[in-house]
Amino acid sequence: MSLNINHVTKQYATGVIANKDINFKVLKNQCLGLVGANGSGKTTLIRQIFGILSTTEGSIDVDGTDDYLERLSYVPQYPAVYPALSVKENIDVALRYTGKKRTLRAKTEEAVLGEIGLAEYKDQKGYMLSGGQSKLMALGCAPCS
Repeated sequence: MSLNINHVTKQYATGVIANKDINFKVLKNQCLGLVGANGSGKTTLIRQIFGILSTTEGSIDVDGTDDYLERLSYVPQYPAVYPALSVKENIDVALRYTGKKRTLRAKTEEAVLGEIGLAEYKDQKGYMLSGGQSKLMALGCAPCS
């Protein structure tokens, strides 16, 4: 899967330009970090990628198609996980939002737990996890679509 950002610009009605002529490609198995000063357009670009904001100019696609939203996941700076629930229960809550049946959820939970390296902590409550483990749990909840 490749994410392609092609000459993306966002200009608000007030005339403020949040980002201008942004171009990059993220290939399969690559990781991208958006780094910049406050107000530099990072959040605007994320909102454009996820279709929350339209682009003023340019295009965004995944593997050449603009019908990609079901294939992307996002972990916000402050993820919505539940500290009183276990790691497995948090993943199950995320999976319920997708409408998956219980048997498919159980298989997916086990696969996700293995992928994020928290299988041995699956029954651990969120508040008992280290900071890094909490981030991994949030990451495990993200790709549940």
